[in-house]
Amino acid sequence: MIKKIIFSTLLSSLAAQFSFGQAWKSKLNQARTYYQNGNYDQSLQLYEEAKSLAPESIDFSSEIGQAAYKSGNFPKAKSYFESAISTSDNTSIKSDEYFNLGNSQMKMKDFKSAINSYKEALRKNPNDSQSRYNLSEAIRQNKKNNQQSNDNSNENNDTPNEPKDEQKKENNQPADIPKRSVDRILDNLSKKESETKKKLNNSTNKKSNTTNSEKDW
Repeated sequence: MIKKIIFSTLLSSLAAQFSFGQAWKSKLNQARTYYQNGNYDQSLQLYEEAKSLAPESIDFSSEIGQAAYKSGNFPKAKSYFESAISTSDNTSIKSDEYFNLGNSQMKMKDFKSAINSYKEALRKNPNDSQSRYNLSEAIRQNKKNNQQSNDNSNENNDTPNEPKDEQKKENNQPADIPKRSVDRILDNLSKKESETKKKLNNSTNKKSNTTNSEKDW
C-alpha cells in the first residue's frame, strides 16, 4: 500500500509538472494565433501570461514587444525590445531590435533616443535601408520638434517603418534615403560629438590653469 501511495503521488506530481510545463507553450501558441489574426491586445495578454509560466532560459521578449507595439502600448514595447537587446549576442538580431526600439521611441516622440537607437542599428548592420530611412526621419522630427516646441498645431504625423516583425514580413517600404545622405548625417553627428568633447576639455584646461596661477599668487 505504501509503495502504491508513493507511486501514485509521484505520478500525480509528474503529471502536474508536465501540465505546468506545457501550459506556457499552450499560452504562447494561443498568443501567436491571436497575433496573426490581428487581435493584438489579447495576444499581448497571453504572451505575458506565457512569459510568467515559461522557464527563465526561454526568452521571447521580441515577440511580446511586437504585440505591445501593435496594440499601441509603446512604453511596454520599448521595455521588451530593450530586454531582447540585452539577452541576444547575435549582431543581426541586435540590429533589428535596436530598429524596433527606435520605432517605439519615435511613437513616444522621444526623438533623441530614437536617433541613438537607429545609429546602433546601423552600426550592427550598415546596409540596413530601413534603419537609414528611419534615422533620417528621426533627425528631421527632432529638428522640427526643437524649432516648434511651443507650437504643435502643424505637427506632421509622419510615421517610421513598422517594426521588424519575425512573424510578419511586410514588403511595402518607403523609398530609401540615399546611402551618401545618411552617411553624411552620421559623419556630422560624430564631428559634433568630437567638437563638444574638445570644448569641454579646453574649458577644463583653462580652469586648471586659472587655479594654478591663483595658487602662485
